[in-house]
Amino acid sequence: MEGEFQSRTLWVRIFTENIQSISELPLTNILVPKNLVDSVEYIRTHSERSDIVQDSQNDPLFVVSALSERQQFLVFPRYNPASGYRPIFGVRKQEVEGLKRLTKMEDIAVYARKQGLRWYLLNPEDTLSWPLALLERPVYSSGGYRVYKLY
Repeated sequence: MEGEFQSRTLWVRIFTENIQSISELPLTNILVPKNLVDSVEYIRTHSERSDIVQDSQNDPLFVVSALSERQQFLVFPRYNPASGYRPIFGVRKQEVEGLKRLTKMEDIAVYARKQGLRWYLLNPEDTLSWPLALLERPVYSSGGYRVYKLY
C-alpha cells in the first residue's frame, strides 16, 4: 500500500520564509497528487507566460501558481486573522463562482476574454454548470483533473 500511495503522489517542499504574501506558512511539506502535478505541468508547457489560470479550488496553498509559473485570476489563501482578506478577494470570488454557473459556451468565452482568463483547472471533486460539449472536451485530463483552454 505504501508504495502504491507514493507512486501516485509527489512531495513538494515549499520554502516560504521571508515571503511577505504567504508569510504565515513557514517551511512546509505539502502532499500533492501526481495527477495534479501532471495537469499543472501541461498548463505550464502549453501556455504563454502572460496567460492567466484559474483553479476550481482557488489554489489555497499556491501549488498551482508555483508549479505552473502562471498568474491566477483568484487565489484564496488560508485566512489570516491578523490581516483578514483584501476586499478584492470577495469581488473576484463572486465572479469565479458566477463563471462556474454559466451554462452557455458563448457566455463562458465572453467572460474568459473579458478577464483574460485563458486556462481553467477543474479538480475531480468539483462540478461546473458548463455545457457538456465543453466539459467533455478538456485539452488535457489526468486522474480526474481536467484542463480547459477557454479561448
